[in-house]
Amino acid sequence: MKSYNEFNYNILRKKVLLILLIVVVIINIVFVFKAYGVSKKEVNFTKYWPSPENVKIKFIRSISNAEQLQPKQEEKKSLWSKFTNFVFGEKENKTRLQRPFSLSSSNEELYIADPTAQAVYKIDFNENEMNKFLYKDKGSFFSKDGDSYFSNPIDVVVDDKRIFVSDSAQQEVLVFSNDGELIKRLGTDKLKRPTGLGVNREKNQLYIVDTIENKVYIYDTETYKLIKIFGKRGVKPGRFNYPIDIFIRNEKVYISDSMNFRVQIFDLKGDFISEFGHLGDSSGSFARPKGIAVDSEGHIYVVDALFGAVQIFNEEGKLLLVVGEKGTDLGQFWLPTGIHIDKQDNIYIADSYNHRIQIFKYLGK
Repeated sequence: MKSYNEFNYNILRKKVLLILLIVVVIINIVFVFKAYGVSKKEVNFTKYWPSPENVKIKFIRSISNAEQLQPKQEEKKSLWSKFTNFVFGEKENKTRLQRPFSLSSSNEELYIADPTAQAVYKIDFNENEMNKFLYKDKGSFFSKDGDSYFSNPIDVVVDDKRIFVSDSAQQEVLVFSNDGELIKRLGTDKLKRPTGLGVNREKNQLYIVDTIENKVYIYDTETYKLIKIFGKRGVKPGRFNYPIDIFIRNEKVYISDSMNFRVQIFDLKGDFISEFGHLGDSSGSFARPKGIAVDSEGHIYVVDALFGAVQIFNEEGKLLLVVGEKGTDLGQFWLPTGIHIDKQDNIYIADSYNHRIQIFKYLGK
């Protein structure tokens, strides 16, 4: 006959095993929720503009942190693996956007300038990774941490070989290699508040908007020499009042002339072509125009921070569509700023105060 102590030991062991089993089940439920709780909403959420029956713009996804790029990793882990990670800890990529302001893409890589983080993030869609890419140098023997590259990075553009970042506080544009090595600092003796950037890959030219100077500077990206300056303050065609962003496409230059509440279009030499827009509080007008981009069919997309929306026009200034509204849900915006459209008509929007980017796609006529 078992002793009293042996009987109590068996009961205790069963209780411990039962408690461990319950803990493992709870951990599994937590991890499943973690893996699918945020992304499930995105998977099931589909929104079309102007309507499901007449789709022009389709919502794809939103991204605010690195974990959202790999939501299915937790599903492949065993219960025991999840339990040990829960008990002993697991190294996670906690990279998270703070206040994304502008973006640019090249070869399945998206670059995001974040002035609050004082950094440029990179999302690699092929590898499903997001990292804080450009923020400080490697340091030296005497300075282990390295020095920060940026004070207030506002815009980022990329060509096939380099990454260009404007820093409005440092009054310069920093040029990096694709590997993140600092190559050059541009405009340190000329720029007052560089903001929007545009690249003409075919002609190897970089366009820099200077908001305070109300000018656009054109640099050669091979020699880094200044080619031309155009613009001055004013309300007449070809003049600016605190311009903020620029986009190059179809042999034309599109500029968001923010405090003139209009869009201006130029040729690649900076000669004025046309303009449209006016101040107002209704669709088709502008309250605080910010980012600007153009799709493959020549439609002009203008982000309006106060409207919390993206307005789409033709080159004559006719309003074609409004995407989004104020809010925090998917497909809504809170003080959006930058926009970029790639060659495949994927639309990337910096939803600044929702601390995320949102991705849409133009589906064509």
